[in-house]
Amino acid sequence: MNRSDRRAANKDTQTYYWRRGIGLNDNMMTLAFLTRRLINILDNKDNAFRASDVANEAQAAFERTISGDAPPIACAKGCSYCCHTFVSASPTDIFGVARHIRDIHQADFEAELDRICASEDNTRNVSQDARHDGRQPCALLIDDSCSVYEARPTGCRGWASTDVIPCQNWADDIPVPELNRESRGAIDHAVWAALKHHGYSKISYEISQAIRVALEDPDSEKRWLDGEDVFKDVRIDRSVTDNKLFVVGDQLMDALIDGAFDRPMNFRVGA
Repeated sequence: MNRSDRRAANKDTQTYYWRRGIGLNDNMMTLAFLTRRLINILDNKDNAFRASDVANEAQAAFERTISGDAPPIACAKGCSYCCHTFVSASPTDIFGVARHIRDIHQADFEAELDRICASEDNTRNVSQDARHDGRQPCALLIDDSCSVYEARPTGCRGWASTDVIPCQNWADDIPVPELNRESRGAIDHAVWAALKHHGYSKISYEISQAIRVALEDPDSEKRWLDGEDVFKDVRIDRSVTDNKLFVVGDQLMDALIDGAFDRPMNFRVGA
């Protein structure tokens, strides 16, 4: 592909991204474009909120991606079955939520922090499996509604159901729309690729405790960006243990980093 063709392809990719989000299936160009945008956000060392800005960009990309072709879902305000279990999120999503809480609770921040801490105290020493079995709520729930809905993590956005009955019955197989599932996974890998490029870990943390840590220290995002492990005492999500998935995930992240800088992407979906 010559320079003129590459320029035209990049323009088409950008147009698609801004209108419809990321392209799925075998088209990785829009995902590589998102990766480059996330890398660029993290490049700006003068921005003390660049981690939470990564979350904002990723969440906006997800919403554009599912806005057109997603099937109707049964989820509605007050339906919080999936919020009564172990929930994890990336550091970028955690800082995005913490920033949102600080913005909307400027007048009553200490009261909101006390509420979150009290809820988190009830789950601090509960195992990942016991959280699910005991139907323990997320600390961000208030009256069965997400108190940070506008800033909820990509993982929460991707977990939707076309039928509320399996959710009510705590079935093992929830009918999550394929578009939601695939979009969430693809965008997660774009975020992880950007973090990997900048030397950050892609570890996901239990959301209630991690949010508490981020809120109790107003400098936590800056400290994390400076390389400090501010979540060292927070429970890690160990739900994925398949080494093959880790290998494929790393290959996809490397391919997205290459694509972000217009290098050949040596990766095929399903390879």
